Amino acid sequence: MDYESRVNWSRETILDLRDYWPLTLRQIFYQLVSRLLIPNKQGQYKALSAALSRARKEGVIPWEAIEDRTRPLYGSAGWGSAASFLHHNLEALPDFYHRNLMWSQDCYIELFVEKQALITPFERAAGQYHLLVNMGRGYSSTTVIKEMADRLETAVDGGYDPVILAFSDLDPSGVDLVDNLSRQFLDFDLEPEVQRVALIFDQVEEYDLPHDPDALKMTDARAKHFIEEYGQYAVELDALSPAMLEELVRGAVESRIDRDSLEEQIEIEAEERETISARVDQWLGQVEE
Repeated sequence: MDYESRVNWSRETILDLRDYWPLTLRQIFYQLVSRLLIPNKQGQYKALSAALSRARKEGVIPWEAIEDRTRPLYGSAGWGSAASFLHHNLEALPDFYHRNLMWSQDCYIELFVEKQALITPFERAAGQYHLLVNMGRGYSSTTVIKEMADRLETAVDGGYDPVILAFSDLDPSGVDLVDNLSRQFLDFDLEPEVQRVALIFDQVEEYDLPHDPDALKMTDARAKHFIEEYGQYAVELDALSPAMLEELVRGAVESRIDRDSLEEQIEIEAEERETISARVDQWLGQVEE
């Protein structure tokens, strides 16, 4: 497989997913795998990484289309003046306001996603309902679980039914990761409903997702039980397109809520945001003076 083929396939895929920029290398790789353009092999992943690095340097693929979320930038360069700081933050203030759209619902919902690289479609979908998205990056730490438990406990005390909508790979660790959530919440005397939304076996067949039996790690203590229940499957959550993931999130949330009540809260939020905007205009006028 030559450089030109990898780049052309990648460029087509990247343009198809323009609404979800910036993408990660991992997302692009699994989309090419799901389109049956390249095999799911570590060597192919490394070759794609090298090809995309060269393609961006040559201007074939836009720099802004891809980001590396594993190496965040910390710190602040500061502001030129107090006035520029106030203008920037005041103008953005109305957009920062989000009403709790779910307070009139019967349930309290949070999302749990195995992979940080997939954050964009989950943020887009969950943002419509102002829901929190927990990024697992594999098994969550005790700190993260405790923070989730504190929020769930507050929800229970407020009379809400706690629900975790979970998304992970269909492989031994991915399945156990979701089951492990329920077990860890028991340590805090909590039993929220944890629903595995994806990946599930039916979705592999429905979307004809590529699966590689060789990717199963037979040394994993969970592999035997997994194979007995699901068979020789190992499917990455990344194999689903961002649009599919977004649709699955919306469908799972909508099945839990009262839409009329949600629309009422959205209207109130819009009115409150207009009030904030009017006040901001007054403040900006004072800053200019």
